[in-house]
Amino acid sequence: MFSGAEPLLAKLDEADIALVVTDVQMPGLSGLDLLRILAAQRPDLPVMVMTAYPSEATRQRALALGAFAYCAKPFEAEHFERTLKTVLGAPPRAG
Repeated sequence: MFSGAEPLLAKLDEADIALVVTDVQMPGLSGLDLLRILAAQRPDLPVMVMTAYPSEATRQRALALGAFAYCAKPFEAEHFERTLKTVLGAPPRAG
């Protein structure tokens, strides 16, 4: 687990990471900025984006940038678990 986008990116090549769950609004790099960087550097890495301030524009942007899932908070724990399982079972996105 990382405290933000910058610590994750600093360890991206060293850490064994199977999935990234990011919030849209974070200090420093936003979740969408992180998604853009990860899509370029690790196109095989599934990314799930969540936000407490959902909008159709943000959802479309996240999916266009390569997010495997977009979840609006608050959400039910069961929905989150199903989404995680779906993302982890999803085939890698094309690079």
